[in-house]
Amino acid sequence: MKSISKFALFSLAMVAASAHAQGLYAGADLSQIQYKESAVDLKTVVVLAKVGYQVNQYLAVEGRLGTGVASDSFNDSGTKVKIETDMLYGVYAKGMLPLADNFSVYALAGYTHGKLSNSAMGSTSDSGGSYGAGAQLALTKQLALNLEWAHLYKGDGYKTRALTLGAAYSF
Repeated sequence: MKSISKFALFSLAMVAASAHAQGLYAGADLSQIQYKESAVDLKTVVVLAKVGYQVNQYLAVEGRLGTGVASDSFNDSGTKVKIETDMLYGVYAKGMLPLADNFSVYALAGYTHGKLSNSAMGSTSDSGGSYGAGAQLALTKQLALNLEWAHLYKGDGYKTRALTLGAAYSF
C-alpha cells in the first residue's frame, strides 16, 4: 500500500515537472467498484490518480493507479465476510467525440489489474480487458470533470464494474 502511494505521488510529481508538455493531464477519480458473483453483489470505493496524454481532440491515452478507501460485507452462513479493493491499476485508450466546445463523450478500452481481499478466503488478483463509456465537461480551458461507467475485468466466477466521477487538470 505504501509503495502504491509512493508510486502515485512520484507519477504526479513527474507530470507536474513536465507541465510544459502539450496535451498532458493529471487528475483524480473516485470510483464505486461493483463486485458481482451469482449470489453476491457488493460495492467498494477506490480513489485513483490518473495521468494521461491527449494526442488530439479525438484520442487520449491514460494510466490509473488506485487503492480502496471503503469496503462492503455480506453474511455467509452466519459469518460476516468483508470485501475490499486493495489495489487497482490500468492503461486505457480513450476515443473522444466532442459535442460542444466544452463537452465530449468517450469510449474507453484497455487493460485493468486489481487485487481484492476477502476476509474469509484471503486475497485474489485478476486482470483483463476493460471497456466503458463516459462524458467529460470542461469547466475551464484546464479543468474538466468526467463521469464514467466501465467493465473492469472478470475473475473466477465474478466480474467487476466501476462508476467513476473524476477531475483532470490539463497542463
